[in-house]
Amino acid sequence: GLSKRGGHPVLKKNVKQWILNITQYADRLLDGLDDFDWSDEEKEKQRNHIGRAEGVNIKFGMGEDNDDLEVFTTKPETINGVTFIVLSLDHPQLDSIITDGCKEDVDAYIRKSEKQKQLSHREKAKLGKTGVSTGSCAIHPITKQEIPIWVADYVTSGYATDGVMGVPSGDDRDKDFAEQYDLPVISIYEDDHYKKEDGDTEGVLRNSDTLDGLNETEARAAIIQKLEEEGTGNQTVNYRMHDWVFSRQRFWGEPFPVIHMPDGSIALVDDADLPLELPAEPNYPPDNLEVDGNESDEVTNILDRSEDWAKTDEGTRETNTMPGAAGSSWYFMRYIDPHNADEFAASEKLNAWLPVDLYMGGSEHTTGHVLYARFWHMVLHDAGLVDSPEPFKKIVNQGLVMGEDGEKMSKSKGNAVSVDETIDEYGADVLRVYTMFLGGYGKTARWDRDQIAGVERLIDNITDIFEKISPDAEMDDKTKRDLHICIKTITDDTSQLKFNTAISGLMKFVNKDLKGVKEIPPELANILCRLIAPYAPMLAEELWCNVLGEEYSVHKKNWPEYDETLTTLDTVEIVIQINGKLKTVISVDATEADNEEVISQQAQTVEKIRNAIGGKQVNRQIFVPGNAKRSGLMNYIVK
Repeated sequence: GLSKRGGHPVLKKNVKQWILNITQYADRLLDGLDDFDWSDEEKEKQRNHIGRAEGVNIKFGMGEDNDDLEVFTTKPETINGVTFIVLSLDHPQLDSIITDGCKEDVDAYIRKSEKQKQLSHREKAKLGKTGVSTGSCAIHPITKQEIPIWVADYVTSGYATDGVMGVPSGDDRDKDFAEQYDLPVISIYEDDHYKKEDGDTEGVLRNSDTLDGLNETEARAAIIQKLEEEGTGNQTVNYRMHDWVFSRQRFWGEPFPVIHMPDGSIALVDDADLPLELPAEPNYPPDNLEVDGNESDEVTNILDRSEDWAKTDEGTRETNTMPGAAGSSWYFMRYIDPHNADEFAASEKLNAWLPVDLYMGGSEHTTGHVLYARFWHMVLHDAGLVDSPEPFKKIVNQGLVMGEDGEKMSKSKGNAVSVDETIDEYGADVLRVYTMFLGGYGKTARWDRDQIAGVERLIDNITDIFEKISPDAEMDDKTKRDLHICIKTITDDTSQLKFNTAISGLMKFVNKDLKGVKEIPPELANILCRLIAPYAPMLAEELWCNVLGEEYSVHKKNWPEYDETLTTLDTVEIVIQINGKLKTVISVDATEADNEEVISQQAQTVEKIRNAIGGKQVNRQIFVPGNAKRSGLMNYIVK
């Protein structure tokens, strides 16, 4: 195929690389998922990526002069339904299995499949299941019948035995393949339409020799015993996850501190010569890559060209470099003790700070960075360098901000929002508060330019409040109650990462509770400044130092505390907005404060709301429930 950038030929070569044996930790990585707080969805993604599968390697005979063909299956009880075998494009025995009469067709199919690797999953799905016959057959270990062997690109290379047994009556994918190439189907279930689903009773077998009349569990145990007694099968565990290829053929990245000696052995660089640094000016490009396709079999790296660096008195340095995950898998440990010149971090500091209380990142790291960091941490734990077996206590993944059209932002679609332009127009604090106000932290939200204006008004109103500070002003009982409810709302919601509802509470206090207040007590301003600090840090610092005259910095001050007795409400106020703009506030009984239908009905009895919505399309309504301790929010998005 060709590269996406530049359209250059992509060549496939065998390269010696460093590999980390992460599969040795596969079961621990699976078991450890129960030990920390993470969404079930993300845990399942990691489980599926690791892909632990218990099954049987079954041997199909290939004649006296050839090695048996082993096929892994998680459903050995369906063996009597096998009517074909499919191998991957890279199966190690493929060359010896292909007959002379089929070699040309197989080679052409492999070349075509290699080119189609650039296609998306959707494009591949349109092509359907494809394959080609090798011309050879294997001997069924039970029936002793000949089973045709095929090659297909839907069989994953590098997983288990690189081959699958085709059971059309037990697998939809196998059925599609059999129908495509007119291969036989043997019905092995008493119910021809049986498909195993969670919670279903097990299927009962037929046309399965000694397994007839047994359910799947019984049949599985019986066939495994038979295969093992006859030496044609053995139980095993396979993982979809491969060992971690830890080498990169490029200039950047951490260099491996090893030297290849003339006798073929490998020596570590002396501690006194660490850290090993890369040459300042690498030589580009690799000299073995020929665009006409007549490339040499030998592979050299960019660093091989820097001979002054690569060649030493003892031997030759390793010229592969480490991947980016070499650093990202443990950087948080180095942050704990960044200036330690003797070790990566002092054990007493590591044990005091680890595991990390909260990791926040994108779900794209689930099967990459997070998995590698967990593996890395387990290795360090086994070496006695850290006490905790897992690096994180809790993981939270942020949601995605979509374009105003509801589609993923993309320059090509023209729906991308420029951060720089938004900051120039509204300021960094407005953008920061708005992105947190869009929706729940882990939820997908849609960018709405109308709503950002509401956040801008909030910031303006906060600034106006600080212009009303009077040394002689005092808080009345209502204002004090409203303030303590605001403190509690922001405290509770921020600690639970409910930033959008925390901002709603702030909006209610600033835009509604303090509306019409002529003089602001310094005590209230001091507390308000600390409350907004995590959300609008630059504004808070400016107000703290320049308006309140306090010592730098507000971000080092204690968080405000609230009086619980002042935070319970009999009635709850619900802020009603249209496109993020405050229209009115309604009061509801505290028992109805979380009832979206009731609140929406009551809101639309208000003339101002009816007039704003009437004759227009309500695309959606954003509802933040209230309760006996805080107000709620109803925001109608109207076009």
